[in-house]
Amino acid sequence: MRDGQTRNNGLRKTDAWIDAVASRALSVVARSKVGTPRRADPQLVAMMRSSLTTGDREACRQTVLAMTESGVTREDVADLYVPEVARQLGEEWCADEISFAEVTIGSSKLQSLLRELGPEWRADHHSDADAPSALVLVHAEENHTLGAQVLAGQLRRRGFSVRLILSADRAEIEDTLQRSSYDAVMISTSRPETLESIRKLVNFVRTAVRRAPPIVLGGAIDGRGLDIRSLSGADYATNSIDEALRLCGLNNHSQKDAGQASRR
Repeated sequence: MRDGQTRNNGLRKTDAWIDAVASRALSVVARSKVGTPRRADPQLVAMMRSSLTTGDREACRQTVLAMTESGVTREDVADLYVPEVARQLGEEWCADEISFAEVTIGSSKLQSLLRELGPEWRADHHSDADAPSALVLVHAEENHTLGAQVLAGQLRRRGFSVRLILSADRAEIEDTLQRSSYDAVMISTSRPETLESIRKLVNFVRTAVRRAPPIVLGGAIDGRGLDIRSLSGADYATNSIDEALRLCGLNNHSQKDAGQASRR
């Protein structure tokens, strides 16, 4: 009898939680205006963050499902909410508020969410045969790969052909660059400790092919007061995909493709 009551209480708590998430999401969608910058709602971010810490593996998935069914787009969840929750996890770990294991588990759940949100974003379903291409790299010394996966999805939704290499080593990079030409190489990093290795990686990319494409560095490391462009040797450093594409001269294709996508 007591076990039955516990299960019923758990169900009621779950229903109340989902109702609260849905109510907040509906409010956020109702207040949003066409033409205003896309932003993650702090309360929905907090709800997603909270759902990661429960023992229920489905809690975060159900939270996001309530958000999308209430009108928050899959793209906003992937581009705004998942990165913001990941950033908070990283800050809490740096402040010694959570363990590395908790960060790892939380990041794993967020990666699963990305796969469920847009399985088609993991391959070049929407790119044309003559679509511009980007090589997205994460250095072998880098532990965080979520940002690169978010970036790859954003590029594919804009019509780009994307090759994503996690834990990249020189042999694989050289083979990839020599087999195909790319319009941009984008490197994601999060720790200042990797900058010397990133500099070597940037130099290697430049020498691996006769004409190297522009190299852009971004990731959680941006905004820490470091001149990461100079320290890494990259051509550009930015966390904005729009800025990165503009700097690489690829924004015209991106805008065209975004307009086509909005009419689908």
